[in-house]
Order: sequence, then C-alpha cells, then structure tokens
Amino acid sequence: MKKILLACSIFFLGNQFVNAQLVAGDIAFIGFHQDDQDGFTFITLTDISAGEVIYFTDHSWSSTDNDWHANTGDAHYSWTVPAGGTPIGTIVNVVETAVADALTVSSGVIAKEGGGSFSIIQSGDVLIAYQSATGAQPAIANATFLAAIYTDDNFAHNTGCDGLQGWFNSTGSCASSPSYPANGSNASGIPNGLTDGVNAMHLYPSPILESGSENDNGRYFGTLDGDSATILALINDRTNWEMFDAAGLDITATYYNSNTTVNVTLGIEENILDKETSIYPNPNKGNFTFNYSGKKQLKELQVVDVLGKRLQTISLENFDNSQEISLKSLAKGMYFITIQSESATVTKRMIIE
Repeated sequence: MKKILLACSIFFLGNQFVNAQLVAGDIAFIGFHQDDQDGFTFITLTDISAGEVIYFTDHSWSSTDNDWHANTGDAHYSWTVPAGGTPIGTIVNVVETAVADALTVSSGVIAKEGGGSFSIIQSGDVLIAYQSATGAQPAIANATFLAAIYTDDNFAHNTGCDGLQGWFNSTGSCASSPSYPANGSNASGIPNGLTDGVNAMHLYPSPILESGSENDNGRYFGTLDGDSATILALINDRTNWEMFDAAGLDITATYYNSNTTVNVTLGIEENILDKETSIYPNPNKGNFTFNYSGKKQLKELQVVDVLGKRLQTISLENFDNSQEISLKSLAKGMYFITIQSESATVTKRMIIE
C-alpha cells in the first residue's frame, strides 16, 4: 500500500481555477430563443465542479482558418458554476434582460467578457460553448469546444458551401467563397473537435431548406431520462426538436422539469469508473483511503475546493489500487476529489470535519 503525505505539499495556485477539465458533449443546448429577448438553455451531462468556467458566444467560427471570424460585432460571456457544483442533469437558462447585452442566468454567475452585442438572430445564428486556458475568444490551441448549434445562416451562398457536416464551408466547391469577407459574421463553420449529430447540430441540414422552414425559436422535446451518452445523441438529432416562429416560446428550466422527467445518469464509462472507485472514511479528519478495483490505467487524482481552486494533482500512473492520502493542512469543509482515467472522469464530494 502506497502512502502519500500531502500535508506539507499542498500547492495553492492563487486565483487559478480548474478550467479545461470538461470535454465535448459534457453539456448540450436544448433550447434557443431569437425573438426579444434572446436566450438559450443548456443541460449538464456530467457533474461540474464549483468555480468551473464555461464561455458562451454567438460569434461565428471559420472552418477555413480554424479561428473566430474577424468581426467584432458578437459578444462572449463567461458562466461560473456556483458553490457546491452543478450536478449532472441540471438545466440552466440564460436570457437577455431589458438592458441590451445584459444576461441573467438561472444558476451560477454570467458576465460579459468582451466583444460586441448578443443577438443570436443576427451574425449567423450560432451558439457555441467552450472552455479556455486564456479567457474569452481564445486561439484554437487554447480552446476546448463543448457544444454548438447552428440555426441558420444569413449569407446568400451557393451549393457546395455546406459541405462540412452541414455547416458553412468556404473551401472546395463553394463558388461564393471569394466574396465571403474575412470579417464575415453571417455564416459559421463547425468548431474544431465537434461533430454534427454527436455533440453539435445544424438544425437545417440538407434537404431541409432554411428559406422554407427557418424559425426563430426552438427546443428539444425528447426524453431527458437516461444515461448521458444516450441523451446526448437524442439532443443532437434534429428530428427531436420542435421549431416555432412566434415569440413567447418557453425554454426555462421550469418548463423542462414540468413537462418531462429529468433524470440523467453517468454514461457507461463514467458509471463504471464511479463504481470502481471509492474514498473512505467520508467524512474524515483529513486522512482518507482511495481505492480502485478496476483494471484500466488511471491518470490522476485532483483535490479541488468549493470555489473550484485546484489544491493538488496526484499522478496515478503507478497506482497499485489503494493509497492513503493525508490532507490535514486543509480547513474543515467540503472538497471535490476528481479521478481521471483514459476514457472517463468522475468527481466525488468529500467532507473534512
């Protein structure tokens, strides 16, 4: 049995928050509202630790340049997970207030981080969620895209421009690409790392014609009861969405919780890892044992406080299924123990009393 004493080796990282810990598909958009007031709704498909930051934007993406389009008219917002974390299956609604570009959120804190205006109905009608190592509007090397929906584009282009998963593609046979400006905002490519129908969705793929069927508002109407992988696939299936052109579409968390059973569980890999790992005793006095009964290689274990501050990272590459860990230098309170394998991440709450 290996013993790791952390009492003298906890490294506090100032205001460094635990970012870029999520992966594509850990959240999904389930509603959008383009008529006044603009808004959108998403659901968490994994547990998200307190202090985690996710960015949201209607800024279009260039699949040609692998970068944001150069327009300055679109805004980026940060959403910070509240104290205590956000459990899997939480529905979060974001809506613009009567004050232009000021958003309110049903859980956590949202803040404008730069850019221009928030107007989903303009600038390509796209919503993108991402994490960043460098703040809002990061370069591709510092971005992890989590989800996206594309509800239309306002660029009058020709056949061949939608060759990349139904999203705008200004390369290849797109005859109008020479006229598409570098600072264009009326069409969006699919962000790197996302796949249409898997963790992103074009709501008007061929042969569904935008000119005959585009609506300003839409919401997912399928089940939200099941494992996260199944729910993610259903959400990103266009046939499970209902579209409305009239204002007043209800996409609040109350609507979803009132009209369907919301009971999302971990996916198969996460559920297996959750069952194969344990920490005890819990609560404890700062000493606990971490056990793992699985056979796959673990990567690391992180200790995180309720504000999302990473206190320590422990490599598990040479792990032998049981370790004693001492955190006696920490104050009494709740902490999160995040365990990562090659294919899954789970988070367990721990109390020091």
